[in-house]
Amino acid sequence: MTPRAWGALLGVGLIWGASFLFIRVSLDEVSTLQAVAFRAAGGAFVLGAVVALRPRKPRLTGAIAARLVGLSLVATVAPFLLITWSETRIESGTAAILNALMPIFTLLLAAGLFDDERLTTRALGGAFLGFAGVALLSGGRAGGLDGRALVGEGAVVLATLCYAGGNIMVRSLVRSVEGIVISAGQITISAAVTVVALLLLETPRFHLSWDVWGSLAAMAFLGTGLAYILYYWLIEHAGSFRSSLVTYVIPVVGVALGAVVLDEPVTAATLAGGVLIALGVALATGALEAVVRGLVESRKRGDPAVDPSRDAG
Repeated sequence: MTPRAWGALLGVGLIWGASFLFIRVSLDEVSTLQAVAFRAAGGAFVLGAVVALRPRKPRLTGAIAARLVGLSLVATVAPFLLITWSETRIESGTAAILNALMPIFTLLLAAGLFDDERLTTRALGGAFLGFAGVALLSGGRAGGLDGRALVGEGAVVLATLCYAGGNIMVRSLVRSVEGIVISAGQITISAAVTVVALLLLETPRFHLSWDVWGSLAAMAFLGTGLAYILYYWLIEHAGSFRSSLVTYVIPVVGVALGAVVLDEPVTAATLAGGVLIALGVALATGALEAVVRGLVESRKRGDPAVDPSRDAG
């Protein structure tokens, strides 16, 4: 990848990894629904502005609009609410780690729904490692299993399943609508749904601390606005496979920020569970095989970058 692509990849990973911290800070003063509504509204503003400024305006039929509504509910409203609510029960770092299961769920769903997607032994092995990591995270905390935490972890796992379902739904949409347009429509509809729900069900709070306002703004304009733009640029210039490497950056950032800023505990079970999930995703998606193959081919060519004998003596 080019330096710009690496910069975009790290930028997206940093922003989405930090979003778990911003969610946790915002929940000190606002409800789950208000945090999600603000996040979606800010993201809709950014993405809507980008699409509006493009010279080629999108043309959406009634059928596509209906599918965007379904996509919004499944892949944005539900997971945003689930992950935000989960952080009232678990650490932000744990939520970031569990969110990395999404590629595994995408593979499993695709294999079950599409004839051209086969469930390979590699994918099953990756899924096993990933779920083993979840089990380790759940049972490895001090005091053993905690019902409150288990419910929170279950909410994140369900959210990743929703994200995976959204990926499956997008698969057919991208044939007729550009990715950035799908994202803008999806977030705009989600904003409308959550803002209306907030006004009907709650009284929004506006007398908030600067920390909370900053966290809400970061989630909205960076995590749900700028990061989407960067990610679609990355897919266009580096490809879907390389773009998926962001999956490995997000948990590292989430755990590190949770530990440094929120003083969240980082136990051996947290690290081991995170490593198992990362290995599971790498195995299931073929990333691990690709890295090993690249190292072997480089070694055969005598590439000094991977041949330690070149640096000896």
